[in-house]
Amino acid sequence: MPAATPKSLLFIFAAALSVGFSCTENPFSGDDKINRVNRTISGQVRLNDSSSPAETWVWLETLNLGTRSAADGTFKLMLPSASAQPGGGLTGEFTLYFYRANYRLATRKIFLRTGTIEPDTGGLDSKGRIIEEILLTKLITLGTRVVPASIPATADTSLFVYLDLQGLVSSTSCGLPTIVMNQAVLLNGFLLQSEARPEIVHTVVPYPEHSRPLNYIPAPLEEVSYGCDYAVRAGMLAAGRYTVIPYVLIRQSALPEELLGSLGPAPESFDARYLVLPFTRSCATLVVE
Repeated sequence: MPAATPKSLLFIFAAALSVGFSCTENPFSGDDKINRVNRTISGQVRLNDSSSPAETWVWLETLNLGTRSAADGTFKLMLPSASAQPGGGLTGEFTLYFYRANYRLATRKIFLRTGTIEPDTGGLDSKGRIIEEILLTKLITLGTRVVPASIPATADTSLFVYLDLQGLVSSTSCGLPTIVMNQAVLLNGFLLQSEARPEIVHTVVPYPEHSRPLNYIPAPLEEVSYGCDYAVRAGMLAAGRYTVIPYVLIRQSALPEELLGSLGPAPESFDARYLVLPFTRSCATLVVE
């Protein structure tokens, strides 16, 4: 066999390099596939009542990084490159939050070293996947009813709206837009969202002369209904279908203000901004004809 020439040796060396580095786009780049794996946290959320976990908010503190879960509860959170993190890459233990407004907040600890995930720590596997499902426990069940379910657009109508509420865990505090009139507790606030044009959201205060701050109470462990009589004037609502959404705030002591802020500006406001809060609720539909 003839001896290898310097030119053939150079070719063999170059070929070996190309094989050795074929698993990455650039072995010396901070954005290669291996590094992307070390910056990705994934997992799956499940709700204890078997409701859909879609849109559960997953948020990592300090980096203020969030994402919403898919319909099956799966999620994937990509950390920014180390150079884009404080101090050129975070090191230490950080909390990952799983938030759904009427479920108990869940957390997991994530360990980072110089901006990348420490695999096989804190319940993560070698690829940054949280091994066990994240189970959220329901605190409050709530929904709305409306009578009648269909009204004319061109005539004055009395609409009766009910908020049905039940606490499933003791000592859960919730804020309700209720007032007391003639010794009866009445509902004094809800939202109407157009199904055809979701950006159209009406804030409804049935008794504006009695408007007051939210009334915070322990969630009743027996189902309670709060109703109101809402006078809908002719032409007030365009023809179409509307979702009747209850306005309820649920207090959880371990919920960081920064997490709420990551959902958007003032997400607890009594207007369309409230709809960014991830909830599981049963909402009535009002048809305006």
